[in-house]
Amino acid sequence: MSDLQCAATFLVVAPGDDRQADPAFPDNGGALSDQGRGQVHQLVGQVRTRRVAAVYSSRVRPALESAELAASELGLAPVVVDGLQELSADDLALGSPDAGRRFTEAIEAI
Repeated sequence: MSDLQCAATFLVVAPGDDRQADPAFPDNGGALSDQGRGQVHQLVGQVRTRRVAAVYSSRVRPALESAELAASELGLAPVVVDGLQELSADDLALGSPDAGRRFTEAIEAI
């Protein structure tokens, strides 16, 4: 099997622990904590032996900061994909079907 036809593994990972500026507004995000940076570093150690082709992220600060750190350690640049964002307080309160649709469309685009 050539490199262009090899099987791929798709990992979905939550961002590292962050210092939430305001837990009532998860969309704002906070900066990664030392523990969060350690979690990202540990994850990179677990996947470093694999052939990682890309690191995708939402625009939410902890996710993007996690992706930037992981991608940097893997010699890659993170790719921001709209639709990967975590559920917002509105999505949860309203039971929005749009959140699932956005995520599915983002994964299909990747």
